[in-house]
Amino acid sequence: MRTGPDWISGQYLALLSTASGHHHWVPFVVRGPARTAGALVVIPTSTYQAYNQWPLDGHTGASLYYGHAGTSRRSTAHRSRAVSHDRPYAENGLPHLAADEIGFVQWAEAQGHDLTYATSEDLHAGRIDPGRHRAVIFPGHDEYWSARMRTAVVAARNSGTSLVFLGANNCYWRIRYGVDDHDERLVRCDKVDKPHNGVVPPTPKWRKTGSPEQHLIGSQYVSVVDGRAPLVVRASGHWFWAGTGVRDGDSIPDVVWGEADQRMPGVGGPRAVEQVQLADSPFQRRGTAQRQHTQLYRARSGAWVFAAGSLGWTRALHDPAIADPRVDRATRNLLHRVLGEVPAGTDQPVTSSAARR
Repeated sequence: MRTGPDWISGQYLALLSTASGHHHWVPFVVRGPARTAGALVVIPTSTYQAYNQWPLDGHTGASLYYGHAGTSRRSTAHRSRAVSHDRPYAENGLPHLAADEIGFVQWAEAQGHDLTYATSEDLHAGRIDPGRHRAVIFPGHDEYWSARMRTAVVAARNSGTSLVFLGANNCYWRIRYGVDDHDERLVRCDKVDKPHNGVVPPTPKWRKTGSPEQHLIGSQYVSVVDGRAPLVVRASGHWFWAGTGVRDGDSIPDVVWGEADQRMPGVGGPRAVEQVQLADSPFQRRGTAQRQHTQLYRARSGAWVFAAGSLGWTRALHDPAIADPRVDRATRNLLHRVLGEVPAGTDQPVTSSAARR
């Protein structure tokens, strides 16, 4: 398939069908490198491939999590250390948790926001410059980041571009592309944390490299969530919660789901001129009490950085089963703020950090 100049930047799904009735989705992204939109949406294709265990036949498929040793039983011991973008995605072709990105795109475009799109690999290779946009949005589970990706995002934040993380467990594993970071078709992650001869290996957790994800995001992954738990509101007088009607201690059902982040003590954080905790939510993991945090900070550049801290946040925007108008309104407040747009029913644009550049 070839795209032409009349294709707009976006997240697309192609559906392949055979004469026998078999169907398979093929997701792809059309980027717009020459266009400076209000927000750049990064689709987490590196994370998609990390979880992809194609062909999922019970014998040969492998992901960065599981593999097989010639038997039908999968194990972490036989996981792959590198996975290729030259593979289709397993099962029906939709990547792991892709419904969250798709749902966010449908929700955000219905709001009329000015958006353009790119992939993890576009960010890594420098085909797009996040600093050209007022905000960069990471709509879902964006777990696997290369050093180039992080460097580009930090530079954008430091120049005034706001960052919006609508999921959890972001920037957790450091990856390389191929052997020398140039073969972007091959996502490599050995997942070895222990230093060899005092040298930190190239693909451990980011927090093992001296650069915890909390230094960028404002919080970091703490735990898987058993079932669902309510989001418990804090700082209800902040502009983020304006128009939602919430008060401190109010609970928004089912938002804390999947995986959760927390602002961890003793880890340190970004240099900020303002920092606020917007939710502090208890949840359980295998009988152990844990806490989820939703965080917002303002960098010295004026950029806002938001961390939802739960994989359930985007679902509360698009999934009819748990959609909540308070999450909807708060997220619209956030996007209006970082994009410098005029919210409905007002006469003045919300101040945008990037608008002052």
